[in-house]
Parts: sequence; C-alpha cells; structure tokens
Amino acid sequence: MWPDAWDGGDDYTASRHVEDIIAFIEALGAGPVDLVGHSRGGRLALHVAARAPHAVRRLALYQPDIPQNAGTMLRMCACLGVSADIIEPAGFTWSDSTLRRTGMDYLEKVDVHRDASWNAFLAATCGRRRILLSPRAALPYVDFPFAADDILIMGRESAGVPQPVHD
Repeated sequence: MWPDAWDGGDDYTASRHVEDIIAFIEALGAGPVDLVGHSRGGRLALHVAARAPHAVRRLALYQPDIPQNAGTMLRMCACLGVSADIIEPAGFTWSDSTLRRTGMDYLEKVDVHRDASWNAFLAATCGRRRILLSPRAALPYVDFPFAADDILIMGRESAGVPQPVHD
C-alpha cells in the first residue's frame, strides 16, 4: 500500500486524486483513454486503471529511470489487460534483472509498445493530441477541455521533461 497523503501533507490525497481522474474521464464520456504517467503520476495512472479499467486504454511512461517502477507498471497492465507504452531511452536496459524480477512472469503477457525516442513516439501518435501535465500549467486539469483520444504525458522521475517535450 502506498501513502495516501502527498509529501506536502495537504488535504488533497492520492486517493482523492485518483477518484477525481476517474470522475473526470467519465464526465467527459471519453471512454477508454490513454494515461501517461511517471513516478507519482505513474502510481496514479495504475490506481485509476485498477479502480476503473473500463476507462483506460493504454498507460505510458516517458523515459523511466527506475526498472522497479516500470516492471510494476507492466505487471499491473498485464493483470488489467491494458496495453503499455515505454518512451525510450530508459535509465536501464530492457533485459535488466530488476525489471524482470518486478515484472515477474507478466512481462510476456502485456502488449508493450516501445518507442526509441520522443520523436518516434510523436510519429507513432501522429494526429492525436498530446497533453503535457505539469504543476506549472496555466490551467488546472479539472478546467482543461480534454478530448476522448488525448494522450496525457507526465515527465520522468529524475528530471521531468526537456523543453522539446514542452513545445
């Protein structure tokens, strides 16, 4: 189990955040959506998929740093029947023993799409709107006009995202 309160200790808990994301997807009538998460965002995406698998089509990680996080995400995707995207480069090799250990026997049971780079991801998702979620956004996510086929992108654990991703 993961802690419910954010590091800052405010009243907006992780559980409430997950419930808000599910309610938001359902209020849009968006059907299955693509969620892109990393670090805390990855945990939220997994919990959304676990609580409302009908609302999630794909989960994605942008350049994951930690093989345990990626392995856990892929294991959860396999259990939920949700596809996964890994935007390379990752901070570990695909054959990393830690990734295999945390992914256990589930890695072969999940549909994983690996993009060699941000540009490859852009080409693979051409024609789809990509939304970068950021704590510095001009508009709160609950006020943003998301669409059913949007791809939500969150940064990597150690460094967020570089300027070209912001652009």
